[in-house]
Formats: sequence, structure tokens, C-alpha cells
Amino acid sequence: MGWSWYLANDMQFYVVSPGILLLLYRYRRIGFAVCGGLIAACIFIRAMTAFEFGIPLPFLQPTKHTDNYYGQHNPLYNKMYTRIAPYIVGMLLGYILHRTDCKVKLSKVKLLLGWSFAIATGLSVVYGLYYYFRHGYNASLETSVIYLAFSRFAWSLAVAWVIFACSTGYGGIINSLLSWKVWAPLGRLTYCAYMIHPMLLYIFFGQSFTYFISDINMICFFLGLLVLSYSFAFVLSITVEAPMIALEKIFIPH
Repeated sequence: MGWSWYLANDMQFYVVSPGILLLLYRYRRIGFAVCGGLIAACIFIRAMTAFEFGIPLPFLQPTKHTDNYYGQHNPLYNKMYTRIAPYIVGMLLGYILHRTDCKVKLSKVKLLLGWSFAIATGLSVVYGLYYYFRHGYNASLETSVIYLAFSRFAWSLAVAWVIFACSTGYGGIINSLLSWKVWAPLGRLTYCAYMIHPMLLYIFFGQSFTYFISDINMICFFLGLLVLSYSFAFVLSITVEAPMIALEKIFIPH
């Protein structure tokens, strides 16, 4: 289960977060400075690593120092210190919502600017590499370094705005859609779906059969694997996750 590497990252974020939250609570300016420093350090490390190993986009195969252990793989992908920036953004958002009690007044101009920024940033991160994917070659090293340094942080800012707007009553139809009760049971299965879906991908695409890649075929593959992933996730949840949560509540009452 190689994809479970992120659980280690998540645990490390969880371990360091109380110290950061304590600083935000007791010494707000120092807390914000530390958070800003961690975000800046993460962006800097991503940029320098991408440059040092010559990591091109979109195919992310290092071109320099390939005789080095880290150069044989993507040294940016699964390191805690290259992924902490979005986590810090989430912590800061939570802190701001807690301090304001989700009661913030925004003018129409600020709302327009916020939504425009979030939409433009999100689309730029998702579709910014479309041209290179479409034509099958890598971007320049300079372009790759800039994108690798800022893309995850930028994406987290776009998501943070959506959460902020919805939490403070400015989400409109977006908040209605995201708050739809249908999502609640699926939301409870996301962890199990994360754990099990790569197995289904390996099983399906690892078979010896020929398939034609087209838009309609990929839609069918996606929907079929999505349904299967959540179906198996439901079984895993009621047989493993739910009983463990029940035991935790018995032994560690909240």
C-alpha cells in the first residue's frame, strides 16, 4: 500500500500543529510570523529542489543527479517539508474562522475579488499544464520550477476562500451544493475509499487486455471505478472503521 505514505505526512503535521496553534493563541503576531515562515520555507524548498534535480513538468522525471537515491524518484512528491504549506493555510483559516466566530462582513467588491481570485487560481493550477500534456512535451525548467513551487500553495488558497465564503454566509449556491445532505454518507467513506481505490486501479489496469482511450471510455472507467471504490469502502467502513470508532468511544469517552 505504497500510497499510504501520506498518512505519515499527515501524522507529522498533526504532531507539530499544537505548537503552532499555541503560538497563534498566546502570541498572535509570532504565530502568524511562524506560519508565514513555514509557508515561505516550503515554497523555497520546492523551488530549489525542482531546480537542483532539474524536474520538468508535466512528467516530473528528474534530469540531473539521477545517480543519487533522491534523484531516481521525484524528491518533491512525498516529503513532509514539501507539503506543509497547504496544511498551514488550513490551520490559519480555521484560526480566523474561530476568532471571528464565522461572522465577517464583506462588501460586494471584496466578494467579487475573492471569488474571481479563487476561480482564476483554481483553474490555472488545474489547466495550467494542459498545453504540455496535449502536445506531449515538457515545459522549460524555469516554468516548471515556478509551477512546482507555488501550485499546491495556490490551490490551497483557492479552496480556503471557498470554505471561508461558505462558512461566513457568502457561499450562495456553492454553499447549498456543498452542504447537500447527500454528500454526508459519502463523506464518511472518503478515508476508506482513499485506502482501497488504488487496489482497484491496479487490478483493473494491470490486466492483460487492450482498451481504447477515448472520452467516453474514460468516463465509463472513472464512473465504474468510483462506484466500486465506494462500494468496497462501505464494506470496509462497517466491518473495520465503525467498530474501531465505537471501541474508541467506549475506552476514551469524550
